[in-house]
Amino acid sequence: MSPFLPQARSPGESSGSRKLPKYFTYSEIKKLLSHRLKTDDPNAYYLTTFLWRTGVRVSEALAVKVGDINFVDHSIRILTLKRKDGHVRYIPFNGEFSGLTLAWIQKHNLVATDKLFSISRKTAYNWIATACIKAGINDGRAHPQTLRHSFAVNLLSQNFPTSILKELLGHATLSQTLIYTQLVDTDPLKLFKGLKF
Repeated sequence: MSPFLPQARSPGESSGSRKLPKYFTYSEIKKLLSHRLKTDDPNAYYLTTFLWRTGVRVSEALAVKVGDINFVDHSIRILTLKRKDGHVRYIPFNGEFSGLTLAWIQKHNLVATDKLFSISRKTAYNWIATACIKAGINDGRAHPQTLRHSFAVNLLSQNFPTSILKELLGHATLSQTLIYTQLVDTDPLKLFKGLKF
């Protein structure tokens, strides 16, 4: 442990009087997105994957239409619902996620004007709960928002720029994003080893 900074806190751990966001570790995400879930409950699998790969709020995910997905540029147009200025952001995705999404669209015979998920928030919550139960996670983190927090922690743990993460999450201020830095191992001795001079 560095003599300069404390180690990263565990999922859901508090920082003084302020409760930090709950999140799934990378190994827990792998359990969530198991082959068993993909086979037994493909709906829960795809929604879990979508939230984990994009970091969007569940309300934003349920508002996405097929036409918002650009398979050429590999990005998804997201209307930031928490902001009143009509803010739009674009979330990039890779080839693997592209294949999963195309398969989902074809399976449900969706067209450009259709919503990607024609479900209620309650159903979305139930699907995430199903994924958590199958992964053996039964500690109160079975919530779509936990996947958003996990997305943020995962990117920061790989030294992703906080300012760009702010834009991906749709935060109005950087202070909203900086809370995630308390969940990441920021030991300067480890970080220093990867620097080039």
